[in-house]
Amino acid sequence: MRAPRSRTALVVTIAAAAVGAAIVVLAVVALVHDVRDDAAWAALVLGAAVAAWGLWFHALSGGDADRRPRVAVTGVAATAGILGGGAYWVLRGLLDRTVAEALVVTAIVLGLWALNRTVEAGNRRRRAAGDEVE
Repeated sequence: MRAPRSRTALVVTIAAAAVGAAIVVLAVVALVHDVRDDAAWAALVLGAAVAAWGLWFHALSGGDADRRPRVAVTGVAATAGILGGGAYWVLRGLLDRTVAEALVVTAIVLGLWALNRTVEAGNRRRRAAGDEVE
C-alpha cells in the first residue's frame, strides 16, 4: 500500500518537470540555430537537471527504503546539474563572460557546494556519535 502524497508535493513535482521541459525546449531551439552556443548547451543541462530534481522530489515522499540510495544519488546529481548548468548559463548567456571565466566561476560554485555537503555530513556524523558540534 502506498503512502498518500500531498497535493503540494505533486504541484512542486509537476512545476519542476514543466519548467525543466520548457528550458530544454528553448535550449534545443537555440542549438538548432547555433550548435556551438555554449549557453544553450548549459541550458540543456540546466533544464534536464530541473526536471530530474522534480522527479527526485516526487521520489522523496515514496518511503521505499530499498530506493533511498538511488534517490539520494539522483538528488545530488540534479542539484549539481542545476548549480553547474545554471551558473555557466548565467555567465555565458546573460553576462557574456568568456568561457574561461565561466568555467572558473562554475567550478567555484560547485566546489563550495561540495564543501558545504562534506562539512554538513561530518556534523551529522558527530551529532550521531554524541559529540558537540560548533
